[in-house]
Amino acid sequence: MKLFILLLFPFAVFSQTNFQKINEKTRELAIKYLKKEDIPAMSICVSYNDSIVFSEGFGFADLEKRTEVIPSKTKFEIASITKMITAVVLGKMHEEGTINWNHSPYFYLDSLSKKPYDFTIKQVAGHIAGLIRNPSEEDWTKKNNYSKKEFYRVFQKDDLLFKPLTKFSYSNYGYVILSFVIEKIKNKNIYEVQKELVFDPLQMKNTFINDGNYDENTVSFYKDINNIKVKFTDYVYNDTSYSSGCHLSTSEDIIKLGNAFLFANRLLKQETLIELIKSQKLIDGTKTNYGIGIISGKDQFGNFYFGHGGNAISARSEVKIYPSSKLVIVMLANKSKVDEDDFLEKIAKHYVEFLKH
Repeated sequence: MKLFILLLFPFAVFSQTNFQKINEKTRELAIKYLKKEDIPAMSICVSYNDSIVFSEGFGFADLEKRTEVIPSKTKFEIASITKMITAVVLGKMHEEGTINWNHSPYFYLDSLSKKPYDFTIKQVAGHIAGLIRNPSEEDWTKKNNYSKKEFYRVFQKDDLLFKPLTKFSYSNYGYVILSFVIEKIKNKNIYEVQKELVFDPLQMKNTFINDGNYDENTVSFYKDINNIKVKFTDYVYNDTSYSSGCHLSTSEDIIKLGNAFLFANRLLKQETLIELIKSQKLIDGTKTNYGIGIISGKDQFGNFYFGHGGNAISARSEVKIYPSSKLVIVMLANKSKVDEDDFLEKIAKHYVEFLKH
C-alpha cells in the first residue's frame, strides 16, 4: 500500500446534511455498542476533509449526576493515543534538527544504564528495540508515585526481551525513555514541549496531562465490583508516563490531531509524515505495521488506515484515519476493554462506501 498525505487543496464540499443517513447508522452502532459493552460514557467524532460531520456523546459522564457528554468539552483519558502526540513531537524535532532518529538514546542520556545491545530512537518508537512492556516494579493497580529516579534504577536491572530488530513487542517502557530524551534536548518537561509543538498550534485547548486534577468537564472513572459500577477515585498515573499515555482530551481535540496527520504542512512536512506512518521492518524484512507512534494496515473490509488505540484503567480510546477517503474517526470511552473489537471499522465502512459513490 503506497502511502500518501493530502495537501491542502479544495475537494467536493459535503455538508453534515449529506451524511444524515450515514450518521444515523453511526448513532445506531454507538447505542448498541454502549449497551453491549456496558460503557458509562462515550464520545464519537467523525471528520471528512477537515470538517466535522458527526460529533455526539452517549451515556452519562457521571452516572449519579446524569451529566451529559459534550464532545467539544467532555474530557476522557486517551491512553496510548498519546503516542501519536509523541510522534508529532519527534517529527517536529527531526525537522528542527534537534534530534536524530538514528541515534541511540544513550547518545542523549548518559545516565541510562547500558544493555547488551544498542538501539535507536526510531527502533524504540517502533517497539522493535527489545524493551519489555512496562518497568518491572511499576504497579498500575494501586496509587503509584513511580519517580524518574526509580525508573533509572529499575531500568538497570530489567533485561531486554530480545535482540533489537528481531521481533516486535509493544513497549510503554520505550516511550518513557523517549520522553526523557525529549526533555533533555528541550530542557523542558514533556507537557511543556507537547503544548508548544502540538497543542497550541492545533488549538487543542482541552488536552492536558492526567495529573489527577479533574474539573466538571472530566468524565468520572468507574470499575465494576460485583456487577455494580463504583467510581474509581485513586489517581494512579505518574510523571514518567506522559509520552506513552496518561492524557485527558476530548474527541473533537483528537480529531484535530488526526487531521494534522492527514494534511501535510499543517504541522509536519509531507516527507516527515510519511516517515512516521510507514511500517518499520525487522531484520528479516517483515513489516511490523507500526511506524513511529503510528499503527497502520488494512481493516477487515480491506480499507487502508493509520492511527492508534489505547486501553487503560477505566478508559478505552481509538483514532482511525482513512487517507483515501479523507476521514478521521475518534472514539473515547470511560471503561477499559478486555478484547480487541472492530467497532470503529464498522463505523468507517459506511462513510467509506458512501464517499466512493
